Amino acid sequence: MTILFISDVHLSNDKPDITNHFSYFIKRYAINSKALYILGDLFESWIGDDYVDKLSKKIANVISLLNKYNVPCYLIRGNRDFLLDKNYANLCNIKLLPYKLILNYSANKILILHGDDLCTNNINDRIFFRLIRCKLIKYLFLKLPIKVRIKLKNIIRKHSINKIHTSFNINNYRLLCNIKKYKPSIIIHGHIHKEIIINYNNYCHIILGAWYNYGVILEIKNNNIILVKFNIY
Repeated sequence: MTILFISDVHLSNDKPDITNHFSYFIKRYAINSKALYILGDLFESWIGDDYVDKLSKKIANVISLLNKYNVPCYLIRGNRDFLLDKNYANLCNIKLLPYKLILNYSANKILILHGDDLCTNNINDRIFFRLIRCKLIKYLFLKLPIKVRIKLKNIIRKHSINKIHTSFNINNYRLLCNIKKYKPSIIIHGHIHKEIIINYNNYCHIILGAWYNYGVILEIKNNNIILVKFNIY
């Protein structure tokens, strides 16, 4: 059977069409797969498992359908939903994965990650990557009142919208270090928001696109690799 990979869905209350298409994807598509891997930024933002709104409850119910069809769902947290933790994962029947993992599938050694640690060409990106993976920083942020966290989230989101995404360029040195260390036959990640498949002599580099005007799904069945797109608007 096929294993599926998606990334950068960026679910939010102000984008109901993306929510509806994600629900359709789970109910009509993912339930027929062997497994689903979500490679970060499922949500546009996440301020902690203690704040569950209507959207996150709806998504939890939708993803939980996979469990009824014996389809495991795995999540690598991204730079937008790095605070998503075990309580919400249990609500969804999702298994949380480390930010980088090797999968062995059909004679392929697949390296999966969100991809933000590959995009560290400037000092701000490197600092942010380390901060969001610091347990102390997470602990202190989650101790803030929910109202304060929401305000901070809105400030960060506004800054992100206005930011020119020069930081989405891959650091080739970081990429080559990962290739040398893990020796994958396939590397899959998101974060860049552009879908592409690049075949090199000794590995295949796959970048998953963001779910903006259309959804992007990667299918792998045995040695067949297919990028599927479907319109959202």
